[in-house]
Amino acid sequence: MDAMRKRIGEVIGIGESQAKRFIKRMTDTGMKVKRAKRYYLNPIYFLNGKHVNDELYWLFRTQLNDVLPKGVQDSYVQRRDGGL
Repeated sequence: MDAMRKRIGEVIGIGESQAKRFIKRMTDTGMKVKRAKRYYLNPIYFLNGKHVNDELYWLFRTQLNDVLPKGVQDSYVQRRDGGL
């Protein structure tokens, strides 16, 4: 078991095998992704605020585009392309 999985299990009070299933379900449902040994949580479910940083937008853009207005989506594209 990797250290992060173990830590997640400890924090939410579940055992090793349950933590593995929990993390898999989170990934399968689009609630989290793992990139470069880091976990990212989908801001649709875990953000307490109005703004999503660019990194989170691009990691979860498929799900976010279902809930964000077109103008907001366009602003992320413009920033990426150097338009702002």
